[in-house]
Amino acid sequence: MAIRKATGGFYPQTNKIIKEFEKLMGRGFDRSRIFNDWLDIMLYAFQLDDENYFKVIHKYKDENPIEKRNIDIFADMTGLLMLGMKETDADLLGDFFQCQITFGENGQYFTPQNICDFMAKIVSGKKEQPMVNDCACGSGRMLLAYNKLNPDAYFIGQDLDIRCVKMCALNCLFFNMNATIQCVNTLSNDKPFRVWKTQKSYLGGRIKEVVEEDLNPPLLSEVL
Repeated sequence: MAIRKATGGFYPQTNKIIKEFEKLMGRGFDRSRIFNDWLDIMLYAFQLDDENYFKVIHKYKDENPIEKRNIDIFADMTGLLMLGMKETDADLLGDFFQCQITFGENGQYFTPQNICDFMAKIVSGKKEQPMVNDCACGSGRMLLAYNKLNPDAYFIGQDLDIRCVKMCALNCLFFNMNATIQCVNTLSNDKPFRVWKTQKSYLGGRIKEVVEEDLNPPLLSEVL
């Protein structure tokens, strides 16, 4: 049986996050569980959803002193992520995901950032698009690349992998974009399972999970 070995990230900033991540693994927590819970912790925190936030962090309750608790490690990971994105203007969540979680399983590799930037320039060079849709968005790199050229566009991302959907939604929040990100099978055209919306603002953006609203993509007239 082959054993998958975790590797370092493409960006040095990713490796700083990995060091904190490994502290939690060293305390006996499962690799995938840590990552999934980290995504939820960030989503619930930025949505000010205290009830669900505390449900997640309760699983990591320990008796370590402040600044050395499990939840403090999650906070350090988030701080390093946000600082690293500011330094690199890159998708560090996707970088971390590939080198520490999926290892390319089922051929799941994200398009390199330089290719995304090149493709965005081709599209933008023809005509500025008021709405941009990526039906297999992964962590959102194509959307992030186009946002650099036209930050006033409205972005829609879809993916069947809930982890990718959460990463993309967080990236759209961190990069202050107007977006709707859906967990859905775009081939079958089913109703989305879960949806997050982000809204840009001068204070850095907002995010919310859509619960009772219409889960279909917004009409073009609704976002212009």
